Amino acid sequence: MDALEDDNELICWIAADFLAQIGPEARVAMLALQRAQRRPFKSGLIRKGVVLAIERINGQTKVDETD
Repeated sequence: MDALEDDNELICWIAADFLAQIGPEARVAMLALQRAQRRPFKSGLIRKGVVLAIERINGQTKVDETD
């Protein structure tokens, strides 16, 4: 979960994407994801990745299993 706080936004995005793929079992990371969601990212795509991870962990969206 430290990766969600990394200065390198790409590292944060990769961590969020990985947690999203885990799905509801990654609920332990929810607080870190919520903190990451409030970060002032240079790229809006990083924030969208974090939001998507939160949604997938909450079961609001499904992971595409063809990836």
